[in-house]
Amino acid sequence: MQILTQTSTMPGSSFSLPARRTCPGMLDAPSSVCTFCYADDRKRYRWSCVKRSQAERFAWTLEALRTGSFVPVLVGHILARSDRFIRLHDSGDFFAPAYVDAWAEVVRALPQVRFWAPTHSWAERGQLRSDTDPLLVSLRSLAALSNITVRPSALFLGEEAPIISGLAAGSTVTIDRFRATWPKYLRHPPFCGDCRRCWDAPSSPVAYLKH
Repeated sequence: MQILTQTSTMPGSSFSLPARRTCPGMLDAPSSVCTFCYADDRKRYRWSCVKRSQAERFAWTLEALRTGSFVPVLVGHILARSDRFIRLHDSGDFFAPAYVDAWAEVVRALPQVRFWAPTHSWAERGQLRSDTDPLLVSLRSLAALSNITVRPSALFLGEEAPIISGLAAGSTVTIDRFRATWPKYLRHPPFCGDCRRCWDAPSSPVAYLKH
């Protein structure tokens, strides 16, 4: 099992978990972004080998959180790859406060690395979690670190990027190419090139083209 996955179009590794099972902010509703989720049995995510790897990684994550090995193992793997940019969750999301807190330890241990984490976990059943909700408290603590951008993701296709206190500027998904600010899927073939807006522009919202 690979702990980190290698992205072909982004400038670094990512950490991938099963969609839905690890998405507490998921919303099943017409026009919701979750309904169109690319990681929900679509594209390469429908392959049995990808599903198996994600399930194994999730099982490992739960055990590693229990034993305290999650942080040192992730730090070691990131250092071994010499990554300068890491994406959290090309599939899956922050599923529990303890998991968020573990990532905060990883981020603190690697100040030379930039992390980016899109998330729907700020929401529960389509509504902003209360200020005392442990998951939102942990997300805000993670987002306060200087080398990570935690972007709240919009819940519905085409809506404005959410503004959530304590998190970075949000992101949304659009079908309008002229509204998109994310260059990856405006290029052929898709790739990030030298753009690092997702990581390096926490005060600027991002609009992704539906893909």
